[in-house]
Amino acid sequence: EFSIPAVALHYLLHNGKPIGDMDRILDMFYRPKIDPNIALVLRKIATSAIDSSDGLAVSLNDVARLSKKEIVIEVLPIAREVYEYARINDLDPYSLAMFCGEEFEIVFTTSKPDDIVLNAFEEQGLRKPIKIGYVSEGEGVYFDGRKIPRKGWEHFKK
Repeated sequence: EFSIPAVALHYLLHNGKPIGDMDRILDMFYRPKIDPNIALVLRKIATSAIDSSDGLAVSLNDVARLSKKEIVIEVLPIAREVYEYARINDLDPYSLAMFCGEEFEIVFTTSKPDDIVLNAFEEQGLRKPIKIGYVSEGEGVYFDGRKIPRKGWEHFKK
């Protein structure tokens, strides 16, 4: 349910127009579910990991900078509710998914093959991770041929 917290955050902070699932979306926002067993998997397979609470763009830019690598996003898995909310509030769903924050999803990199990663998550009873891209030589974060700036949730912004 990637990027759904962006809907709740925008709705609450900008008096957005609600969509039909708003109560469920707000409940997910107020009570994020983080399975601690993810740590058991990540310590076996991850080469880096960070949460996306400040926004996907911030998290990926931090990983790219600290690892001195380039991250290429191939797919942004945006929930249907995000598209619906963006449409009725005249917003860009990709910006909501990329820059909003407060998601508390774990973003990680790995050098392990996909089947090893999927098996590791399955063995712990975790939902399977979503592969959004790859790491290569270079610097920065890119999506759809464009460099993605490091912007997202700012905790102390007025």
